[in-house]
Amino acid sequence: MRWLFILPLLLGSSTALAQAPQLLAKNPENPAEKPHPITLAKADVQLLIAGRLCQTTMTLTFRNDADRVLEGELVFPLPENATVCGYGLDVGGQLVEAVTIERDKARVVFETEARRGIDPGIVEQVQGNNFRTRVHPIPAKGTRTMRVQYVSDPTVAADGQLAYKLPVQWPGAAPELTVAIEAISASAPKVEGLPELKFESDGEHHVARLTIAKAITGEVVATLLLDPVYQLK
Repeated sequence: MRWLFILPLLLGSSTALAQAPQLLAKNPENPAEKPHPITLAKADVQLLIAGRLCQTTMTLTFRNDADRVLEGELVFPLPENATVCGYGLDVGGQLVEAVTIERDKARVVFETEARRGIDPGIVEQVQGNNFRTRVHPIPAKGTRTMRVQYVSDPTVAADGQLAYKLPVQWPGAAPELTVAIEAISASAPKVEGLPELKFESDGEHHVARLTIAKAITGEVVATLLLDPVYQLK
């Protein structure tokens, strides 16, 4: 299977998109039916902070509880001004990285591969800073795993305080959640909303890791307060 990664492809769409990453499945017996979200079973969130640059890698595993194979669409909202720099999907039990190619050429390759009976994928930017991609097949009683990596800047408060909101909100889901953070800064980030997350420091290198077997994250707002004066050397 070949996966195509396109960035950016702007589409004017009025469809309401999710506020958290969702895999929305279509009912093959009733295409007009509104797509429904597939269960998020596992979420791995990795964050690398260096100065004012935040690189986030999210690996999400969705579980199909239905007795039939489904086709879905991953809808992935991003922070303002974020840029996607990587995408991967599990193929044959391994995560396969997507390939970045020019937009018009990608469309031609996509249609050519589809006519050959190969199931390609395409990542698109839609309505604001949201990204989506078709995912098929999603096996009956099985899972699919995908990884999205993006870079973004922290928000800056009036007093100069830098803050980064951890992407750990999935209303209605209780996934196995792992959060791993590596920061290069004069002092370790302060954590709000996730008190179990603690940093171990070695000079200007700070590392924190937390795993929760069944995370109730719908109401959690976890924020990192970063060192506002640290600059990369």
